[in-house]
Amino acid sequence: MGSPTHNESIMNVASAAATPMTRPKATPENRDDTLMLQLAPPRTTAQHTPQTAPSTSTGSHSTVKAPMRWAHGVRFNGPLDEEDKHFIRQLEKIEASKANRVAFARARSTMERGAALGTLNAEQAAGWKSAAARQRQFQEETTRRARREKERLTKVFSTYNYKWMQLESLAPCKPFSFEFVNFPWPVLEPVVTREDITEERVREFILHPLWMPGQSNAAKLELALEKWTKKIPRIAFEPEETYSIIESQDDVVHILSHMTL
Repeated sequence: MGSPTHNESIMNVASAAATPMTRPKATPENRDDTLMLQLAPPRTTAQHTPQTAPSTSTGSHSTVKAPMRWAHGVRFNGPLDEEDKHFIRQLEKIEASKANRVAFARARSTMERGAALGTLNAEQAAGWKSAAARQRQFQEETTRRARREKERLTKVFSTYNYKWMQLESLAPCKPFSFEFVNFPWPVLEPVVTREDITEERVREFILHPLWMPGQSNAAKLELALEKWTKKIPRIAFEPEETYSIIESQDDVVHILSHMTL
């Protein structure tokens, strides 16, 4: 085939110009606006040609450019046609969908924080409840121990008074033998040897609130010294315990005599 003639070239150009140029319809994507913009190719000069208006001055003409419009970050040249308006509506739906996703994410985050806070509060409440239970149990145990100790001390003082009543009422014809370990010593703990009778233990016994309640410390000390300076009949002791009891009795008198209040 030969080269096209001049008339054929003119007809081909006219046919190409008469063929309408179409743009693919934009399909909105809910996940990314960038993909949406890629689906909408930029407008070409073939779609919108600048409008020209005759100049009012004589002998010359000036070119008037079409107005430039922006919508949702997209530039549109010239007036908006129905396709452009549809494209803008799709962008608005995408932006609304993004706003809804952001609001949903924030609401979900708030709910998760609230649930975590609720779990933390429940754990704290359980911990406080457990701590309160332990504290209450400790207080109850302390109260029980104090009650048992009070009962023990009350028994110690009662036994002490009972044994001294036996010693003071002892007649020569009616012997009542005491061993060293069961003699009524003025101490709160059991006595096994002479070294167990110390000034600290005697003071603890004589000045105890449960011993002779209602009496002052001075009165308690005076009555105790009067009791321990009495002559105790030797018939009250076991023969092999006599020396140890008499020596320990002298120790008690010495402690009471030098005790200061």
